[in-house]
Amino acid sequence: MDINPKVPLSDGNFLPLIGLGMNNFRPNDKTFNINDFLMKAANAGYTHFDVVNNEQVIGDALKLVFDFKRQVED
Repeated sequence: MDINPKVPLSDGNFLPLIGLGMNNFRPNDKTFNINDFLMKAANAGYTHFDVVNNEQVIGDALKLVFDFKRQVED
């Protein structure tokens, strides 16, 4: 069961209404592990991540997280 409601987009895709804002994330913060944070968020059911201003760093971390989740599910 999907616990995150979605809204339909004009192209036929759906956008989750509940997302995780990452605008205040600072890539050079050595006290914060982005991979662990995003893994916990993904395990909690988040599928919508707002990555404005941090696209590359968060995108790389999300790739690691979702690749790991795929390996665990196989």
